[in-house]
Amino acid sequence: MLIHIAKKEALEHLKSFRFLVAFIFIITTFFVMMFTRHFDYGSKRDDYLLRIKSQEIALEKYTSYSGNTAIDRPIIPPSPMEAIIDSAIMVGPGHSLDGDPVVALNIKLDMIALVGILGGLLALLLSYDAINREVNEGTVRLLLSTGVPRIKIILGKILGGSLVAILPIAIIFLITSIWLAITGGHSSDLNQWVSLLGIFLVSVFYIMFFYCLGTFVSSVVLDQTLSAFACFGVWIMFVIIVPALSPNIARSVVVVPDIGSINRQISHMLNTEYNETFGRLLPPLLAQGLSMTEAQAKMKPELDIVVQSVTTRANAMREGYKNATTRQNKLSINLACISPYSIYLVAVEELSGLSFERSQHIDSLVSSWQAIAREYMTHQYNETRKSNPEFRSSDRMDVSGMPRFKYVEPSIGYKLSHALQYILLLTAYFLLLPFMFVYAQYSKRRLF
Repeated sequence: MLIHIAKKEALEHLKSFRFLVAFIFIITTFFVMMFTRHFDYGSKRDDYLLRIKSQEIALEKYTSYSGNTAIDRPIIPPSPMEAIIDSAIMVGPGHSLDGDPVVALNIKLDMIALVGILGGLLALLLSYDAINREVNEGTVRLLLSTGVPRIKIILGKILGGSLVAILPIAIIFLITSIWLAITGGHSSDLNQWVSLLGIFLVSVFYIMFFYCLGTFVSSVVLDQTLSAFACFGVWIMFVIIVPALSPNIARSVVVVPDIGSINRQISHMLNTEYNETFGRLLPPLLAQGLSMTEAQAKMKPELDIVVQSVTTRANAMREGYKNATTRQNKLSINLACISPYSIYLVAVEELSGLSFERSQHIDSLVSSWQAIAREYMTHQYNETRKSNPEFRSSDRMDVSGMPRFKYVEPSIGYKLSHALQYILLLTAYFLLLPFMFVYAQYSKRRLF
């Protein structure tokens, strides 16, 4: 009987006009999005290759020991997942939410926003009258009269309706997989395919949650119009209101100083302390009959100490700013995760490798590489000095053997470990629904 109810529910939805309209709209939007993302990713990839080529030319012609910036700013390639998913839900470490707090909405033209927004809305559109329509038409009484338990009726409708709601999402992921295999050089990258599979499974779970939620509303609100408004209100709250409020609350709780003000303070400290020290040391040395060059050479050790002191404090101020922005962004994410929509976005972005933690992963790779590159530069400079004592640190060096930066995608284990807490949180939301059904069933007003 459970399978029979599920089949009946699925067929009714497949034949309904509202599903047909929603299906066409979602698939059309997806193709427009995919077309846009394809050229966007392509331009990023071309820009990356051009910058790599320019960097190689600069390393060959202009690199010196004292003026090398190639090891300070490595070029990060665009992730293949950026072809279907935009950047992380929040700005990232070192960037405050003050500039654009609405970034937390993450309403962008990508596949995940499409699934998160339209997929959830489709599930509610199909489920808002799943129970109350049967009650108002009297068909549910016929089922109950045959001895079918209420729980089987509910589960059958959820199973059949969820499969229909998942159908356009499954088609989207199928087309995406084919598109990635044809257009990208990623068909052999197991990491990307496992990530895509994980994203699809989380998406299925997310759609089922919204269908169950709509079914619950339709079982306690027997008026179909009120049920539709209630479901739409829930969608508005989860998809728009909560994500929009979270960054503003985070900005109020964690105050981040203005980065421009910090840079001005650092510049003021350096100029003031350097000039004061210079002005204090120079007159006595000149009074001793030293030339300006000799006086500057004699002052250099103490001036270097001043510069080092200011640099240490400046680094501490910048690190404090970065830590504050990290706390602000993480608080905003945690507040937004009151909504299952935000939970879904963060879980998917963690699985894709484009999450908030990606910057930390990149920082770790860059730090390791910079240590190796600087060691190579120092060794190359010292060896050159041995053969040519006249060689200066500003002269061009041969760095053809310097190890180049290579970006390594986070492992599946790394992605899953960061996504797991959000998947469990979405599961907890899902598990709340049975308790809500049971409470409604055995409260003063029984379900249908």
